[in-house]
Amino acid sequence: MEPIISPWTIFALSHIETIRALIYILAIIGVAILGTFFKDMTRAPKIAISTITVVLLLVAILLPNKEVLIAMYIANHATPENIQMLINTFIK
Repeated sequence: MEPIISPWTIFALSHIETIRALIYILAIIGVAILGTFFKDMTRAPKIAISTITVVLLLVAILLPNKEVLIAMYIANHATPENIQMLINTFIK
């Protein structure tokens, strides 16, 4: 019998907050590097580090939390047939 929810999905959802924290830490490191070495850097590294920092911050902000990801997964897989089966199973 095939599982309803993949074990890999459960594993990934359990680690989403760790991934989000790691992205925030990397963005803070980028800001610290820019703040510390801004005068000594040439233009290219400034632009590269600034771009990477902004992208990391946007990803961290826009990445949904665990509860939202679970709700999105359920909403994607919920069908009227599945709901009716659950009603018939639990309300007898």
